[in-house]
Amino acid sequence: MSQAYRYHTDKVGWMVPVSMQLLPPVIAIIGIWFTAESPRWLISKGREAEAIVALRKLRRKEYAGAGVLEAEVEAIADAVEQTKHVKEGGWVELFKGSMWRRTIYAIAMFFFYEAGGNQFYNSYGPTFFVSTGLGAKSFTYAVVCQTAGTTGALMTIFATDRVGRRPLCIFGSALLVIWVTLIGALGSKPDITTNTSAQNGVVASFVLLLWSTKIAYATHAFIVTAELGGVHMRKKSESLRINPQTTLNAVMMIGAATDVISSFAVAFSSPYILNVIGAKIGYIFTVISGAGLLFAIFLLPELRGRSLEEVDELFEKPRFRWAWQFKGAQTTGLGARVAQLQGVHDGGVDTGPETGKSEQPEQVVRPTRHISERCLMPSMRWSMARRNEM
Repeated sequence: MSQAYRYHTDKVGWMVPVSMQLLPPVIAIIGIWFTAESPRWLISKGREAEAIVALRKLRRKEYAGAGVLEAEVEAIADAVEQTKHVKEGGWVELFKGSMWRRTIYAIAMFFFYEAGGNQFYNSYGPTFFVSTGLGAKSFTYAVVCQTAGTTGALMTIFATDRVGRRPLCIFGSALLVIWVTLIGALGSKPDITTNTSAQNGVVASFVLLLWSTKIAYATHAFIVTAELGGVHMRKKSESLRINPQTTLNAVMMIGAATDVISSFAVAFSSPYILNVIGAKIGYIFTVISGAGLLFAIFLLPELRGRSLEEVDELFEKPRFRWAWQFKGAQTTGLGARVAQLQGVHDGGVDTGPETGKSEQPEQVVRPTRHISERCLMPSMRWSMARRNEM
């Protein structure tokens, strides 16, 4: 739309493109009426029947059989009841005990998201294209870049629960290192304004940069940070009258603040850096993206499919894990029950011997996506049997 009205100098030239921004919120407002309510929030309000209806919308059809949904509601209800006795975390606790690492992880993810080249493009991408001699084509290339970013975001939404957060962040960050390095190398060529091959390379690198950053931290910074808060710091959100059914928590607040600060820092400093070293600013983003890649490899926790209670347990026992140790870590108690019934982990369930007796009946190794009555923990099979008798 902006491309179509780029030559209009009257008010229509800006009113029509700006008015197009009304479409996303209108679509969101309409979509809200078709969105399933949070089962955990409904259960916290004593509306278990509505929670089961919501779960039927969220789970596969085969999952609804054998009373599994009812058992899941019971497990979540127990977890919600337990959280009522959890002490609210204070702001200072964000930097103490097991919370400080979660806070640092959130800060790191949002920093790598904005400072790895993404915010530079958002602020100065078209201007950078003009400086390399692309002229009137700069606007068209800017549209292509944003389209690539949107495509990357949609792909990540569908892939993150299948592939996992950490593998996608590693993949996207590795690609980012390549693209920003190429931007620095090709963009700094003395003949860049006349070298068509170098210009095409710069454009292609920016297009792939926007795609890769969505695969990496641009999407997962929000997903993982929302998961990091667990139960402890969500109590702080509730005390601040933040809707407890949302994914907001105190850790997310810190991450969002880092997002804003990092965006401002990049947008403010980039013109001064460009005046000194020009396109070699890409090498600065190489270092930052490289640090983001190392973070994803060694520290980024894989929390796909984990319940809030599990997250607290994973960071408490022990207090430090390498990134690859999160995926196979065992959890116990209510968090494991909820995660098992949700059936979103990969692998199998440790149910002990065939008799159904286990030395650690509440221990979960890795549940499967499809959970039959046989693969549930003994305590869950007993709960479902009692319900079927009623």
